[in-house]
Amino acid sequence: MIKIEDENERMFEIAKIFYGEEVLNLPLAEFSQKFSKLKFLTEEIPTQLSVKTVEVNGRKYYFDGLLGKISTAQYIDFQNYNKLEDESKVYSVFFIPEGHQYGDGYDME
Repeated sequence: MIKIEDENERMFEIAKIFYGEEVLNLPLAEFSQKFSKLKFLTEEIPTQLSVKTVEVNGRKYYFDGLLGKISTAQYIDFQNYNKLEDESKVYSVFFIPEGHQYGDGYDME
């Protein structure tokens, strides 16, 4: 592992990993556009969720989508619903009615 202390040099190396060595030969505007998409790599990972519950039509739902803690059933449903490109079904995988666990008999519709 190469230790890189300069933050810009580090980001250039990351850009090469994601886009290949030829990324350094791109026009500056195109490189900047690609480079800006990698800025999230320098941001700190949040340790708390900003939204924990939402209310829809008078009913409260809690967020249950931390990737290290979702169930296998949630993951499979997410994969299937994501292919359908149906956002409401994808949300139903991660926003669970209060008082329930994922898939414990409530109506997901």
